[in-house]
Amino acid sequence: MHISFLALILTFLFAACSSIKDPVHYTSCTVYSYMDLFKELSEEQRLVDSKIVFDTLGNKVSKSILSKDGSISRTHSYFYNKHNKLDSVITTDEENRLKEEYIYDQNQNLLAVYEIYRNNRMQKEQYVYKDSVHASTKHYMGGSPSSISQLEYNKQNLLIRRSILSPQGDNWGYKEFEYNNSGKLKTVTTYRSNGAISEVTNYSYNSHNLLEWEITRKANNKVLSKLKYEYSN
Repeated sequence: MHISFLALILTFLFAACSSIKDPVHYTSCTVYSYMDLFKELSEEQRLVDSKIVFDTLGNKVSKSILSKDGSISRTHSYFYNKHNKLDSVITTDEENRLKEEYIYDQNQNLLAVYEIYRNNRMQKEQYVYKDSVHASTKHYMGGSPSSISQLEYNKQNLLIRRSILSPQGDNWGYKEFEYNNSGKLKTVTTYRSNGAISEVTNYSYNSHNLLEWEITRKANNKVLSKLKYEYSN
């Protein structure tokens, strides 16, 4: 599988652990995947998915994806600009190196994302802002348009809806985002093009308001994935 597809999947799964703004400074986070989804697992049965390291501002600076034997199979390194905005992400494994570059306007609104792989630079995303609460994103794969996202934000600048369209504008479904009183992501509900619920992801937090559980279920309540985040100083 091309490394860019893996990077996309992993980035989505662990994005909620990317920014820690808490008086208690943590230097790392371990993500556990529970493979047996229908009963509690013992300490030995948990699969360690990744190790995440933060800087003093709470920004994620590295993420190591671990194999079952505990060895590092892939590493993501994160770099930030002087405005503390994500500037680039470099993903490496034994055979590949992929770089993503993030481009902003003078107001630090994200304009585009580019991929650099084996000296080829291709656009991955392009952002257009219609007003203060509406934007759209064109997604590219291999240099060709692959989908369009229409984004809607609330007054706190939190994403509340993402509609997914084909390159031709056909409806592919949408996601709705709910937040708790602290502005932390609480629920993401994914809908099919006909409006039926496909899956629901719930996020819960520990006493320091840090992400602790991320659980995704199908519409029939069957668990699809279950991740636990544990932090250390």
